[in-house]
Amino acid sequence: VLHARADTLTHACAANAASTAVPALIALPFEPVLDLSADAIARLVAEMDAIDHAVPAVTHTLGGSVEGYRRWDAFVARGGLNSYAARRNDS
Repeated sequence: VLHARADTLTHACAANAASTAVPALIALPFEPVLDLSADAIARLVAEMDAIDHAVPAVTHTLGGSVEGYRRWDAFVARGGLNSYAARRNDS
């Protein structure tokens, strides 16, 4: 039952994400104050105190929702939910 519900939720979320198109360029009625270039984002992140800057970036795993759903689907297809509780129950 859990597997079927998780599978349904996974595909519903993926379908919703895929159907939500974002225009490549939006004409704004004002001049943006925040610079979202890669360099500016790196500077903004470097200034954040809530981030542990001693933790390096993860380079072996791609980010983003599409990649996350791909990994989730692969996990479910391998039967990962069938043994997850037994493998991860630390109590």
